Amino acid sequence: MIGAGLETTAWALTTTSFHLISNPPILAKLRSELEAAIPEATAQLDSLFLEKLPYLSACIQEGIRLSYGVSSRNPRISPDKPTKYRDFVIPAGTPVSMTIIDVHHDERIYPNSRSFIPERWLENPKTEYGTSLNRYFVAFGKGARSCLGINLAHGELFLAIASVFRRFTFELYETDFSDIKLKHDFFLPSPKLDSEGLRVKVTSVAE
Repeated sequence: MIGAGLETTAWALTTTSFHLISNPPILAKLRSELEAAIPEATAQLDSLFLEKLPYLSACIQEGIRLSYGVSSRNPRISPDKPTKYRDFVIPAGTPVSMTIIDVHHDERIYPNSRSFIPERWLENPKTEYGTSLNRYFVAFGKGARSCLGINLAHGELFLAIASVFRRFTFELYETDFSDIKLKHDFFLPSPKLDSEGLRVKVTSVAE
């Protein structure tokens, strides 16, 4: 439980922060929204209030999409009954799984899937087929077996991103995309083994 509640959220925070700092126009839009919504930079924040901010929500959703949640497959088994999918019948007891990474980088669903584009989540987003984009957002799984910690993760991410980027300005320090690029599957996504993580310099502080 500790691992599930710590590593995945920390990686999503790292991924989101890297992309924000690496994309000044996107960060400027986010900071503008945060400054309007939070006039006092050091004010105590409420996650329910923050979740109503559209661009912050879009940035976090896009950061989670690119951090995947987990990189390994999570098999599901129907122990007693066969499962029918279209013209296929899957025998009972057969493990069935998917790879979140493949779904989140399906170009038919997420054009320019490797790019950090928060705008794809604004204004009731849909795929080119007219279906809701959220249908294909699977970082937390789906249905009865979806992640138990989804609300905790969202609360942590909204509070952390809003408070940090409302108050501080950063620049990357000896960090590049290879420090967040998926290189190893240790059940959780991991970058190159010699990565020193996301490192930044604080360039200004709002009081």
